[in-house]
Amino acid sequence: MLIAAAAAALLAATTWISLRGGAGSAAEGAPASPDRIELLAQGGRNVGDPAPEFTASTTNGEDFSLPADKPAVLFFMAGWCATCYPEAAALARIGQEYGDDVAILAVSPDPNDNVEALRQFADQVDARYGFVHDKDGALTAALGIQALDTTVVVDADGTIVYRDGVPTSEPILREALAKAGLT
Repeated sequence: MLIAAAAAALLAATTWISLRGGAGSAAEGAPASPDRIELLAQGGRNVGDPAPEFTASTTNGEDFSLPADKPAVLFFMAGWCATCYPEAAALARIGQEYGDDVAILAVSPDPNDNVEALRQFADQVDARYGFVHDKDGALTAALGIQALDTTVVVDADGTIVYRDGVPTSEPILREALAKAGLT
């Protein structure tokens, strides 16, 4: 049963990635909403590259941009993704522990997701960090995201210091954030 559920989640993730093709960036000057990310400058995709610059409006109505003075985590997930819950909950604990010393954003690249599902997901894991629906795929494409449960950690200088494409444990998240300068 668990194997069937995991296979179904993998199939769903693969399907949305293949259906998306080459999703582009948001229209320049478009108003920010919880389902739109405005890409401001291209960046790299790999560890050691500068991260793309963007602005997003989260489901709780706050604006999010990569901060210039603290580490940030971008967690690519979906409102229906069962394997995303443990990492989202670990990020919630880290966010509560470090408060304003770290910026965390959960990003759903699934075009079939919706803002309400993301709000429910946030409530279920007690997340106080931002969630955004990357409906048009701007940030997802800019970072070359290929799978849910992808985590990108950026240091205060805007450099990608960690990236994976699998569910990440809390100890690994803490190690990645230490590389980004979180103490």
